[in-house]
Amino acid sequence: MRDVPSSSNTSSSSKVTSSTKVTSSFRSQLREEGRQLREYLELQRDDNKYPIMLPLIPKSKFPDKFPDETVTQSELKEINQQKEYEAEVEVFHALEKMVDSDTIIFHGFNYTAEQYGLFVLDEQGNPIKQQGETDFIIVHRLLGVSILEVKAPDFKEVTKHEQTFRRNFEDSEKQGCKMMKLIEERQNFIQHHSWTILSNPSSLC
Repeated sequence: MRDVPSSSNTSSSSKVTSSTKVTSSFRSQLREEGRQLREYLELQRDDNKYPIMLPLIPKSKFPDKFPDETVTQSELKEINQQKEYEAEVEVFHALEKMVDSDTIIFHGFNYTAEQYGLFVLDEQGNPIKQQGETDFIIVHRLLGVSILEVKAPDFKEVTKHEQTFRRNFEDSEKQGCKMMKLIEERQNFIQHHSWTILSNPSSLC
């Protein structure tokens, strides 16, 4: 006697098929838009020796200066975020000076949980929804993709150096892994690497 699939299995299967079709169509659209974007940017550049930077200049996220008086806990968090952003800007300017026309560099690449779920699925074919941000994605025509996370930890408390370093490194690794997973689901044959840049190692001395 032939087995008849249950309605729940059939429903699950149709869900996966539908999700796969949507994702495939969306990927094709992104691929075409990416190709057109690269062609447009290459035409706009006066000198094609250097990487394509997206955005063309880093955008300021924080106030230029916080008050000198005692700051609140919320402001302290923003000050630390500003230090990290200033470190990102330094890295941005270093990267844009590379002599390599086969490279596109994305700075401050944000993604929503819904966008992430369009590409990354669990074993049952359901979207894994995670939101996040990657400091730099370096895409090279021949060498693949590199993920850079920039950290500017405060090492003022000598007794907490190891704890501070570990916390920043683990946070960087977590963000990098999410983006690597997204890349693997997009094109698993591309070489990809993840790196953490520590902006102020001299403060450990």
